[in-house]
Amino acid sequence: MASPAHTYRPDIDGLRAISVGVVVAFHAFFRQGFGGFVGVDIFFVISGYLISGIILGDLEAGRFSFARFYGRRVRRIYPALVLVLAVTLAAGWYELFDDRFQQLGRHIAAAAAFVSNLVLYGESNYFDTSSDAKPLLHLWSLGVEEQFYILWPLVLVLAWRLGASRERVGTGFSHQRCDHKGSARGVWIALACALVASLAHMAWLMGRDVSAAFYIPTARFWEMLAGAALVWAERRGFAMPLRARHGLSLIGLALLLGGLHFITEAVPFPGAAALVPVLAAVMLIAAGPAALVNRFVLSLAPMRWLGQISYPLYLWYWPVLVVARTAGFVDTRAVVVAVLAGVVLAWGTTRLLEPPLRFGGASRAKTGGLLAAMGVLAGLGLLAGYGPWRSYTSARVAPLARQLLWTVPVGSEAEAARCTRLMPQRAGLVTGVSGNDFCYLSQPRAPDVALLGDSLNLSLYPGLARYADLSVLIASASEAAPFYDTTTTESFDKTRLNNWRLTNQALDFAIANPSIRVVVLSYANGDQLLNPASAHR
Repeated sequence: MASPAHTYRPDIDGLRAISVGVVVAFHAFFRQGFGGFVGVDIFFVISGYLISGIILGDLEAGRFSFARFYGRRVRRIYPALVLVLAVTLAAGWYELFDDRFQQLGRHIAAAAAFVSNLVLYGESNYFDTSSDAKPLLHLWSLGVEEQFYILWPLVLVLAWRLGASRERVGTGFSHQRCDHKGSARGVWIALACALVASLAHMAWLMGRDVSAAFYIPTARFWEMLAGAALVWAERRGFAMPLRARHGLSLIGLALLLGGLHFITEAVPFPGAAALVPVLAAVMLIAAGPAALVNRFVLSLAPMRWLGQISYPLYLWYWPVLVVARTAGFVDTRAVVVAVLAGVVLAWGTTRLLEPPLRFGGASRAKTGGLLAAMGVLAGLGLLAGYGPWRSYTSARVAPLARQLLWTVPVGSEAEAARCTRLMPQRAGLVTGVSGNDFCYLSQPRAPDVALLGDSLNLSLYPGLARYADLSVLIASASEAAPFYDTTTTESFDKTRLNNWRLTNQALDFAIANPSIRVVVLSYANGDQLLNPASAHR
């Protein structure tokens, strides 16, 4: 028996609010000891529940159309996405150097084709520090979701029709409006097979390549299929008494809170850990809007409001954070302002951009226009990523570089080897620290000038190293203040936390060597010395 027509679920909007809220909190404030990234898994379950419900409802009513389904998807997904990609591309052109701008161009093209997860998998791990500088890192999840919705409607339609045809053959009943028993059996078989296959693929990849298990779509499809299985069970008459629903909602909330506490970056993910947020989401949705948690927590007005802007907020928050950090705004107040800016942009997108493009007449024209706009963005991304388009920042600094005659590279392998021979103990400090140590000696003799501190010294070294009468040593480390026992890196960045050891060693060496006549201390982020995250050991 099919369920009644779809009705609005305020508690699902509340669950959306939780899913986007914990992701934003994780990336903006709480990278240590907090599993906010599981919000994406919650959203996968919600998506599978809602979208599969639409497909199944149309199949039961005999009105499913691929053109109508994908047209709705375009009008739902593209308006906010096109805007965010365009603004991010413009900001990247203005702010980034060529290498980062080229990478951004490739990511724009990948996002336009919904293959960001595959491109990012080929580059690095989701939790790497280098990923924090990618403005479109978060679109991996949209890639997984849309890849699912390319395949899943095809599977459902095939299962539905094969099941119905077998039912008609088995009973000799030829009328089109049968009781759908055969179709229901076909859908159950398709769901079970797809769930088992996706879970098995995830388990297999977790033993070989955790990054692949994170990004490869077939290893994440089971999360959306969990939502699809729930909505199909409801459409076939699944029901529980209210008291059981109360208990289910409380268990779901406990699982959700437990997952946020125990599933951290140190836990291999997705793997078995991903079962926790997925089961939590399934339980909370299955409990229904009248259950305790759903009625008195998830259905609160602020939760509903945040849930209604969750999709554009998810698109906006990360590019805004990355652009702000790239521009040097990294303290807590700046991060709060960036997050609030993302909320305002999401609200404006929801109120002003999405309604006229999603609803109303001329749906074909709107769909065509959105597809064309995305095609233009894909072309611009390819032009930046693989073509001749260069960033504004690169063009602006090129005359300065020529004026300073920076014809000497920052440091050759020979210069690095000289530094290692000069300070052999430094190599032991670099191991397991960060890999962002800058240690070069320009001449094969004792140094006259020492550049100590952070990476700002990289702008001084080439100009000094070109003088043959100077032996220049650079012994700097990324974001390291030139003071003993001082950690000044941002709290979200774990890979540079031990660079203070490199600074200590460099200061000791400069003091102990009389050949060094001049010591240059550099530090670009002096405000970090006043940051509560900084520490003097």
